[in-house]
Amino acid sequence: MSSRGKVYIEWDQEMKLETHKVVSWTLDEYLQAVQHDELYEQVKPFLEMDVEVGWMLITTWDGQETREERVARKYYLAGGSCRFMFQTTVANVKKALDDAIESGTNLETVLQGNVGEFSPQAINRLIAYVEFGSKRSWLPVSKYVASTLAARTAESTLRQLALSYGIGNPGVKESLFEMLFFKKMEETGLSVTYRGPRQTESWDRCLVVNFSSLQGIKTLPAQNTCLRPISAFQGGYDAVMVDQEKRKVMFVQATIAQKHSFKLSFFLKALKALNIPEGGGWKVEVVFLIPVEELARFEIKPIEDSGALKDYEWKRGEEEMQAEVAGISIL
Repeated sequence: MSSRGKVYIEWDQEMKLETHKVVSWTLDEYLQAVQHDELYEQVKPFLEMDVEVGWMLITTWDGQETREERVARKYYLAGGSCRFMFQTTVANVKKALDDAIESGTNLETVLQGNVGEFSPQAINRLIAYVEFGSKRSWLPVSKYVASTLAARTAESTLRQLALSYGIGNPGVKESLFEMLFFKKMEETGLSVTYRGPRQTESWDRCLVVNFSSLQGIKTLPAQNTCLRPISAFQGGYDAVMVDQEKRKVMFVQATIAQKHSFKLSFFLKALKALNIPEGGGWKVEVVFLIPVEELARFEIKPIEDSGALKDYEWKRGEEEMQAEVAGISIL
């Protein structure tokens, strides 16, 4: 991403020039692009995993994925940068991002959108210009950048950024809300207020690791662990809390919206990837985590794939009642 640098208003008026800001690429646009065989063959070498990617949990990759799966996998790293996706190898993308992060960039600098001649070139690599409805904003270019920068940001700073940059922009606020959730789980744990009779409970701090339902996990973590999805195809939830000792799986969907869909097929796919047995031996919970001030208004709808979790003691047609809604304060 770059800018025109210094602008001469009089010259622009004489030449009838106007600034046009182009939003970053979305996953859907990448997937549409690779449907063209000629283009796909040209960019295919840049979708190959040419580095050790244990940090992405791609440990069983055998090179047999579909073109869609290749794009979705690299999207975690390249995000909205078309140049990173289609013109740069995975190894070089990761090096460029890591170098930019090590240059001293912080999360607030990214949210401010300092680009082009107005900031160090390295910072440009970390920024995406995204669209949420009628709103356009700056965000980290990918989930890899977001999680890495969030890990280097104090919890108090994340809260302040959510309040400062999230006002009037739900997309930015939701991204920061998710970052805050993982930060709390890794460092201190969470105190959550449930809607209904459960009231306030504590979620203990635990290890946070990446998870891909496309790859699965051969052996469940021995200790209570929070799995963070990295695949762009993993919809429906933002985290999976697995406690093997208690034989409990808790899906968490963090959102600031007043309404959220409930697509049960995504949860079934994750349970299969984790090799969680059917038949009631494990307790499966789903929690929609929202700002505490939204508890009374939040709705779960629409509900799709009803009955998908019937083998895990979820009754068809009663999924909305079985799901939990809990709130946390971001003030």
